[in-house]
Amino acid sequence: MNDFKTNAFFSKLKKQLLFIFFIWTIAVLFSLRWNINRHYQTIQETALYITRTAFEKDILYRGWVASHGGVYVPVDAKTPPNPYLGFVLTRDFSVSDKDYTLINPAYMTRQVFDLQSETNQVTSHITGLKPINIKNAAYPFEVKALQAFENGQSEYYDVIEVDGEEVFFYMQALYVEESCLACHERYGEQVGQVRGGISEIVRLRTFRDIFQPQYSRFLWMHTLIYFIGIFGLVASFYYLRINIHKQLHHEKQLLKMGYFDPLTGLYSRSFFEQFRKDNKDREMVSIKVVYFDVDGLKQANDQYGHAAGDELLQRAAEVIRQTFRDDDIKVRLSGDEFVTLLLNAKVGEAELAERINRYIQEDNQKEINKPVLDISFGFSNVMGFQKLGFGLQQADAAMYQQKQAKKAAK
Repeated sequence: MNDFKTNAFFSKLKKQLLFIFFIWTIAVLFSLRWNINRHYQTIQETALYITRTAFEKDILYRGWVASHGGVYVPVDAKTPPNPYLGFVLTRDFSVSDKDYTLINPAYMTRQVFDLQSETNQVTSHITGLKPINIKNAAYPFEVKALQAFENGQSEYYDVIEVDGEEVFFYMQALYVEESCLACHERYGEQVGQVRGGISEIVRLRTFRDIFQPQYSRFLWMHTLIYFIGIFGLVASFYYLRINIHKQLHHEKQLLKMGYFDPLTGLYSRSFFEQFRKDNKDREMVSIKVVYFDVDGLKQANDQYGHAAGDELLQRAAEVIRQTFRDDDIKVRLSGDEFVTLLLNAKVGEAELAERINRYIQEDNQKEINKPVLDISFGFSNVMGFQKLGFGLQQADAAMYQQKQAKKAAK
């Protein structure tokens, strides 16, 4: 790999690193956004659970009072007789000089809600579109829910703003029941008719304060994960850069020793002979030999010049590099002859031939105004380096047969 190719490689690597950085950033932001949305969804689900529970509690004690036809309590400043029950003859009575008055479900509910607003996080309100008591008139945000109840909806909730503060608003319909007719029949109401509803409001700030540690935790976690990923990308880039420079230095040292062919960058014949010598005692290794010859090299040199012939050899070497693994032994033996050794490889000859021909075709499609690249090749298989010489002869013979077949076909 020369300096120009090295710089081009690192330029391409930097672009890929920036692309991965962009994808990583998008992924972390997406995860953060999803978790934030899930955080707020959890807050709303919690608020919904609490307001539903509050409503069910309100219905429970309302039902108990209604089932008893109301209850009597002592009259005081906070509990005067209900003027809307004036038609009830037994609304008031006295015992031992102490006055008592009848509390119906609506009157009791309103008093409980007034007490609850002073001590509880949940604010409740009983209302209707046509309230008998003006104190039960609907707030503007309740009107929409009450209208939905008239159209058959039984439950309504939303996040709204009240007095400049974000709250969770929940409301469920109240229907006229048999026990309600004692008071409401005189207003023309019937069993099953929508009477109004009870709204429950809770401040979302309360839940945000509760869930704030969890929010802060996953915010810091995402920040940490993001920078760990960035550190990993940068570290990987510099690690790869250092190793490539080491490899280049090693290749230059080998090139000085004559182990690399300076034109193609493949191993040289001197390396190949030394490799055979170093491995001559290895017997339990299967070797697939692929022998190549660049067809038409002499004609390219004669017609286009030796520079074009050299480029043809470089294109052939690139086809060989693309076809085989990095650890396969790829050698330029002489002028237009190459050989590749595959040790203990399981790939079949048909698959290798298909790869070689495909890469040759792709090269010719890319280099349309240059000499056509044509390569003849042959295969052989031997066991052990002692038989490598025989394998080279067999692969060379197979390559020659292919070359002759091409000539005959022309």
